[in-house]
Amino acid sequence: MESLSLAAAPREDAASLAGYKSSLYRETVSAPTLIDLRHFESVIRHGSISRAAKDLGVTQQAVSYRLRNLERLLGLELVQRSPFGVTATVAGRAILHEVEEVLAASTRLEATASAQRDDTAAAALSVGASQTVAAYLLPGWVMELRRRQSAAERGTTAVELRTANSESIIALVRSGAIDLGFIEQPEPPRGLGSACR
Repeated sequence: MESLSLAAAPREDAASLAGYKSSLYRETVSAPTLIDLRHFESVIRHGSISRAAKDLGVTQQAVSYRLRNLERLLGLELVQRSPFGVTATVAGRAILHEVEEVLAASTRLEATASAQRDDTAAAALSVGASQTVAAYLLPGWVMELRRRQSAAERGTTAVELRTANSESIIALVRSGAIDLGFIEQPEPPRGLGSACR
């Protein structure tokens, strides 16, 4: 029967292995998350972990964890805790402006992406028109809409057309079955808006 022996690495090697693992971890997860930054900014703004937690709608433990995580990732002590609250250290004050810039940039990014989704999403418009309007006027109006959207680099609106007599179109608009109705009457129907008077 063979005997197995385990040799422990010398203490220096174990420390360098831990240092290697730590540096490897920092390389793969080296950037703070936006959540870390939001929590840090809220703590500094409120001067309190409990008030920041209330503002963010999370537990105090979650805020403390995010704060410690940010400090670990940056290798800096960012806040000074005391019985009277939390204040930024010199390092915390130094990075606060950068944190605010990143959060503002994130907000702008979200707004731009949202606007792009809104602009490029295929909008739908349900239109009702009398037979005459549908046959002679509406095609030109739809072409002009598409030309303007193309010039503005916007998504194309899908137009769904329903044709009926003017009274039926009025009823469809009132019921919400269509978004817009074109009718042949000298006066707009009572209770509905008109583009031409």
